Amino acid sequence: MKPIEGKEKRISCDTLLLSTGLIPENDLSKNCGVKLSSITGGAFVSETLETSVQGIFACGNVLHVHDVVDFVTLEAERAGISAAKYILGNSRKVKRISVEAGNEIRYVLPQSIRCGVDIELSIRVTCPREDVVIEFFDGGTLVKTEKLRKVHPAQMVKIRLKGSETSGINSLKAEVLGK
Repeated sequence: MKPIEGKEKRISCDTLLLSTGLIPENDLSKNCGVKLSSITGGAFVSETLETSVQGIFACGNVLHVHDVVDFVTLEAERAGISAAKYILGNSRKVKRISVEAGNEIRYVLPQSIRCGVDIELSIRVTCPREDVVIEFFDGGTLVKTEKLRKVHPAQMVKIRLKGSETSGINSLKAEVLGK
């Protein structure tokens, strides 16, 4: 389990894909200057899963801990498509807004989104609750309300926002209301 001096080998490639364990291992991200979340241990990303460093995309357990491998696969597909668009020059710089975790929300991914596009947010709550309402605010303006029967910190909550719901907003904050 130690590198053997003189046995290293350089391989030319246009894409590097890394698979890690359950806890985000982000030495490579740190070395590239990617901004990391102190809560998830993973990279801050946009809805395309691009990190704070242009052209570097993150997904799976390098981004945050997942409940189900299916979510990792879906993120990997999205990151791959986004990276391909980036390489082909089909992505452009756009104004982004920050997405914040509010009352009883541990974190929300992605941490920034483009206004006016359909997006699925991944949310972890801080404590188990029943008959929960998650509300999304732009400052003091209510953007969306989502009612859920139960939430639990071990369960990833997925909530979709329509482009019409995020069009023209300046910020987005998720809050839990409930019993």
